[in-house]
Amino acid sequence: MIKFSVIITIYNSEKFLKRAIESVLKQDYTAFELLLVNDGSTDSSSAIMEEYAKKEERIKLFNKKNTGIADTRNFAISKCRGEYFLFLDDDDTLNDSLLTHLDEEIKKFPAIDLVKYQIQKIVGDDVSLEKTNLFSHLSGEDAFSKLISNSLFVTPVSYAYRREYFINGKFSYASGRVHEDFGLTPLLVIKAKNVSAISYVGYNYFVRENSIMTTNSLDKLQKKNDDMLAHYDYLLACISKEKILTKTSIRLFKSYISNALISRCSLLSKDMLEDYITKLKQKRIYQNLLVDTLPRRMKKFLFRFFPMFYVKLFCK
Repeated sequence: MIKFSVIITIYNSEKFLKRAIESVLKQDYTAFELLLVNDGSTDSSSAIMEEYAKKEERIKLFNKKNTGIADTRNFAISKCRGEYFLFLDDDDTLNDSLLTHLDEEIKKFPAIDLVKYQIQKIVGDDVSLEKTNLFSHLSGEDAFSKLISNSLFVTPVSYAYRREYFINGKFSYASGRVHEDFGLTPLLVIKAKNVSAISYVGYNYFVRENSIMTTNSLDKLQKKNDDMLAHYDYLLACISKEKILTKTSIRLFKSYISNALISRCSLLSKDMLEDYITKLKQKRIYQNLLVDTLPRRMKKFLFRFFPMFYVKLFCK
């Protein structure tokens, strides 16, 4: 039986792909399959995939037309056979014992829905680690409340997912949209029956210039804004239908997704900011902000009536 499916979604990554594949093949836990999914690359990525597949029977190759990372992740999940799956971006690497540490946690808590591990961020020669709160076998609601203070909470590459949970929950990434992590991960966490967050640093995230997440041209910023707003609408609709979650968790969820939209204000020029804030006001997202303390009540009041002043004070 295959315990883990490691998924690498690939698009024009000839410079980094071998490094990513090698990091998976070096795992000291061997009961895995490696899915290499080519999202319409036009460079030599396909040849590199084929080169490795000839030498390693655990590798499965898939080629598809270019439709973006969200759709490619959905495709890959439909093809994997492991009890758990995890993602590796084509320009990043896994550390050698990640699957072993995941297996140890899963053996302690069989059928756990999600296991989060730590990410190491690498920018040139600078390496930084933003550790999350550590815990074992919490409900999704409790895990959500512990994780939301960490900026890497929504990153898809920092979790191992139980495939049955993902499939039976009919989850999917929003095809064609960026920030697909924000559009799904919060739901995956809060709706899970049980979640663990382990201390092992399993993932190396290499930040490159001109990547999709670091390029901030006006048109790309506008798309990011529009996609975040669309994700917000979807998440709000989903959480509003929930019958099992507590009212406290639902309020916390709504506050989180609202604050996530507000935090984008720090990235925008004045002209774009005014348009973006108008859209936030139209959605009346201030209604979702928590008011359980005096500072939070004041912040909600400021954002509702003086949003530009709020941005100057709190969005830096």
